[in-house]
This record gives sequence, C-alpha cells and structure tokens, in this order.
Amino acid sequence: MARSNYLITLLVGILLFVTGFASAKPVKHVYDFNFKAGNNRLDCPAAGQTKYVGPYGGQWGILCGWDTKMTSYHWGPISGISFEQCILECGKLDGCKVAAYTGTCYLKQDQKGKGFVPKNNNSFRLALKLN
Repeated sequence: MARSNYLITLLVGILLFVTGFASAKPVKHVYDFNFKAGNNRLDCPAAGQTKYVGPYGGQWGILCGWDTKMTSYHWGPISGISFEQCILECGKLDGCKVAAYTGTCYLKQDQKGKGFVPKNNNSFRLALKLN
C-alpha cells in the first residue's frame, strides 16, 4: 500500500512538472498594474509602471522586465529601431495593443486575457496601449 501511494505521488509530481504547473510564473493582466504619471521616460528601470504619452497623443503603460504570455507577434520583428520608434510603429497600426522590445521590436494584438509574465531582466520592455 505504501509503495502504491509513493508511485501515485511521484506520478502526480511528474505530471505537474511536465505541464508547467510546478514552475509557473505569476501572470498579471493590464488592470493589475497601477501606471503612474511619469515624465515621459522610456529608460528602464526608471520608466517602469509609468505612463508614456506617444508622439501622436496616445497613452501607453510602460513595463520593465516583463513580457507577454502570448509568444506570437502579429507584425515584425523589426530590427534597428529604438523602443520609442517601436511604440510609434504600434500606434500606427489598427489592432496593435502591445509594443514589445528586447532590442528588436515585436508588435502584438490584444492579449485576450493571456497576461504578462516577469522576466527579471530590464532588457525586456513593454508598452501597453491604454487608450
């Protein structure tokens, strides 16, 4: 009986590990962040969780050290541009809601509840369209 319980516990542990439940990172959604008025900076970590007003007036929430849970992107990748230019490109596209930047720009649509995960690395930057 004890051996049977041990095997069941072992199998459940393996199943949880393989499916990612044991090592899952916390997921947050845009409404979990309190974006404060900033001074329109984009340098991380100083710009983290502040509002940025884009060149055409759109408001963006800046996250430093985060990435989207959804791994696909809809436009790009675009190399050789800055984070500010990445935000500008997203602002030009209908449906673009997230400008993800790692030195390369990835433009994404609405996350549809997928959320965001911490990367603990300020080279991961997100601009989330707030309006």
